[in-house]
Amino acid sequence: MSCDNLEEKYEKHLGRGDSYYEKQDYIKARLEYKNAAKILPTDPRAIYSLGLVEEAEGSLQKALAAFWVTEQQNPDFKPVLLKLAELYLTAQQSKEARTRIDKLLKLEPDHVGAHALMGSIFLEEKNFPQAHKEVKFVLQKDPSNMVAYSVLTGIYVAKKRPNKALEILEKAIALHPKEKSFYLLKAMLYSEQNDIAAVARTYRKIFMLYPEQIRFRFDLARIFEKVEQTDNAGKVYEETVRVFPKNQEAKQKLAMFLENEKGMDAAERKIHTFIEAEPNQKLFYLWLAGLYVRNEQDERAIATLKNIIKDAPDDWIGLNAATTLAEIGLSKGDIELTEKLIGTVLNKDVNNREALLLQANLAFFQKDYQKAAVDLRVILRDEPGAIKASRTLAEIFSIQKRNDLAIDTLLLAVQKHPGDKGIQVRLAQFYALTNNRDKAMELLSTVTNTAPEYPIGWETLARLAIENGQWAQAHNAASKLNKLEGQRNTATFLKGQISEKTGQIQEAIALYKDVIKADPSSPLTVHALSALLKTSQTPEQLKAFRDFLITIEPQNFTLLTVLGATESALGDSEAAKTAFKTAINQNPRNQEPYIALAKILVQQGTPEGAIDILKKAQTDIPSETEASIMHAGLLIKNERIDEAIALFEAILKRNERLDNAANNLAQTIADFKYDDETALERARLVAERFINSENPYYLDTLGWVYFQQGHIPQAQPLLSRAVSLLKEPNPQIDYHYGALLFKTGQKEDARTYLSRAVSGPQYPGFDKAQALLKEIN
Repeated sequence: MSCDNLEEKYEKHLGRGDSYYEKQDYIKARLEYKNAAKILPTDPRAIYSLGLVEEAEGSLQKALAAFWVTEQQNPDFKPVLLKLAELYLTAQQSKEARTRIDKLLKLEPDHVGAHALMGSIFLEEKNFPQAHKEVKFVLQKDPSNMVAYSVLTGIYVAKKRPNKALEILEKAIALHPKEKSFYLLKAMLYSEQNDIAAVARTYRKIFMLYPEQIRFRFDLARIFEKVEQTDNAGKVYEETVRVFPKNQEAKQKLAMFLENEKGMDAAERKIHTFIEAEPNQKLFYLWLAGLYVRNEQDERAIATLKNIIKDAPDDWIGLNAATTLAEIGLSKGDIELTEKLIGTVLNKDVNNREALLLQANLAFFQKDYQKAAVDLRVILRDEPGAIKASRTLAEIFSIQKRNDLAIDTLLLAVQKHPGDKGIQVRLAQFYALTNNRDKAMELLSTVTNTAPEYPIGWETLARLAIENGQWAQAHNAASKLNKLEGQRNTATFLKGQISEKTGQIQEAIALYKDVIKADPSSPLTVHALSALLKTSQTPEQLKAFRDFLITIEPQNFTLLTVLGATESALGDSEAAKTAFKTAINQNPRNQEPYIALAKILVQQGTPEGAIDILKKAQTDIPSETEASIMHAGLLIKNERIDEAIALFEAILKRNERLDNAANNLAQTIADFKYDDETALERARLVAERFINSENPYYLDTLGWVYFQQGHIPQAQPLLSRAVSLLKEPNPQIDYHYGALLFKTGQKEDARTYLSRAVSGPQYPGFDKAQALLKEIN
């Protein structure tokens, strides 16, 4: 087929795809774009259009992937540069946005869209003169440009000139009378001026322009709730039910509103009026069950759910009843019942969101993060920004050290649910983790200003201020928290942190002791104990700390574990062993006392006794792996290599993503099974996850596996990087690198590293390092 015919077919598919896209028929549009991409895979337009489809369907990650591929295909493709700049701005990643905008302006200096987005960046940077300059340029070229009007409005809002901002919005609305974003911005401005009547009038206008979009009515009701105009909020919910008589969401929101404002009985009465009007609608019974669950009426909830399942076992309402019953089972620790009910639901409805979420939460609880992520992505594909799924997926990304992806996930959730305080606080925490502390503080300040009764906002703000050394702000946040019901102990702990960080050690010690005495079983006590132990450096301080611990009643495994650590620090191994054994007898929730006891037994020359304790830890608390890894380490020291490898394999079978176990398995094989090609290949497969790691020990392991396989070119950059990343030399890594240098003929450099490798304690391969050095010398 000629090139002309191929291009003609390509354009036809692309044109049909565009037509379907404009009609919002995304399934057919995607098919046409895929067909186009098969014909001319190097033309960026088809992949870019596929990204637009994914974006329209709410699959932001897939859309971004398509846009990135497009950019790689043609770095000068202006539509994708503009789109990526828009998305990065939305995600508050100005640096990435600016890179694309700068490139656009280099390609086309008068590009209106690029100048408009540059105005947005200048606005975010509070560079108002430059922002205004960009807006002026854009409006000269495109007098109705919506981004320019949004930026201009933002400039006047930032300058505290709301009336001028409203004037600009009126002009924008005159040009774009059906652009809802301008009305919403107008409503926000009125809200900031506490002119709720004007907010309501603006929303009434939106109702007229978009009569079919019920969500704006919900927004107005929430605004009334926020300013405690609950009567007006109730009227909006009631009106919404009348205007949309077949909309069950409106009825549910009314019932929820009544539950929150007037209690369970009022909500129950309202739901019964819905039942009377539609006696065959089983959904209302599901709402009743949920009402009972939230108000701790479990028996009434279970009875209602069982009746629903009996009457409608196979429809979606019956399946949801089963998932709710499963959720109750999970909350009561009945894993077997939970798994059975989830399986029943998913066998009948493979995409049931509630069942998928529950299954994901169960997998997360069992630390099967890959399985959990699969279910969560299915949910978010169909419901982008879903709060529960987004939060859990963000936590998985955090565990995987992908805080960038966690932030992206929560940003979408915040955009979809701007009133959810928990999402905003967690997003702020992730910003702090990525060292964007200013953004984190800004977001937390917004939360505490809009919801001063929300304790987690004040607590997180205080913690971040402490990390930043902003003592006045930290004191203020802790004091605000202290005034909220049930938060005194948390506030006391935070004040202890402030005192400790500012050098007021005795005051900090007194505050930490107050926390411990107030509730010895509280999770906060663990942190207070740790902080107290850190302040106890001298033998006298340790003895005083020990004497304090002995006075606390009732004793629990946490206190006893810390007591054991204190006795050990004082050199009394027998007293430490007694404390750890007592802690173990109290069925601890973690392996810490087992590990501590095992370490003492190893020091006392009884490794078999240590192994027995570690086996007990693995049996009692199988969800943790530290005891298993220590157990394997002792087996290696006793030359029981096959048993150690089997133990590492068992750990990875439970959770293949445990990097520590993967590293130890690969290292053990490379050190002791280097003549076994099958074992070395297993080590390579396990360790190649570390190929882009910043951990020198992980890089060394993979490099050493490659070396033992004879793959010298692959080993060289990894071992070299491992050595360069070390803060101080490591004899075993020096041996590995020295062996590589020797192998590649760099004998003088090899001598340097091998000399260091044999100058310290022995390790697996020490004798080989000596032999290599002897051969060089």
